Amino acid sequence: ASLVGNGEKLDDIVAQTGLSIATIRRRLTLLSLTKNVKEALSEKRITLAQAEALTIGKPEDQDEVLDDVIEGYYSSPDEIKDKLVGDLPTLSMAIFPKEQYTGSFTRDLLAEDEATYFDDIAQFEALQRQAAETLVTDYAKTYDWVELQEGYSFNKWQYQDVSDGQKGGVVVFLSNSGDVTVYEGLLKTRAEASTCQTLKTNKEKDTYPAPLRRYIGMHKSLAVQ
Repeated sequence: ASLVGNGEKLDDIVAQTGLSIATIRRRLTLLSLTKNVKEALSEKRITLAQAEALTIGKPEDQDEVLDDVIEGYYSSPDEIKDKLVGDLPTLSMAIFPKEQYTGSFTRDLLAEDEATYFDDIAQFEALQRQAAETLVTDYAKTYDWVELQEGYSFNKWQYQDVSDGQKGGVVVFLSNSGDVTVYEGLLKTRAEASTCQTLKTNKEKDTYPAPLRRYIGMHKSLAVQ
């Protein structure tokens, strides 16, 4: 940080430290750690990898998760990141213009692609649905039929691919996770509606975020033990 602040060129910093650019970036993120986390790192109560993972969280979240990391509830960097960002949708999932989103973001500077997460899930979901509905309207202009479906997974077995020369239809699939996938050139099979409903693998969207579900599961396991 001192070298950067003194105006040293990045190539010179790499040469002086022997570190890669990615490693230098990871080290600089440690400056965003709270006082409590920095002390835990210096006292070796947490590892460097764990400290780097904690940098993805906001200050209040870092301090909240720190005790769990020290106690061993979350040990690997991936577990810590998952605890901090949970099921937050990523920027790469959005199919709507990013400027429409007015909420805050969480950025993972440790990831190779610097993953960015939407903090306001409700706003993301509303914008994502609106964009999916717009896709339906656009595809309806050139295809025989278009459907917007939602659920856990797309049931491809309900459709067949069109033959050459046929246009067919389109399914715009909005998954529970927020991803949107477009399936073009489909023909509906003659399967009965009741059969399809029974065989569907879709399930309701989880009411609670992944970190909370794991936390509940952990307490359940402890109670059983």
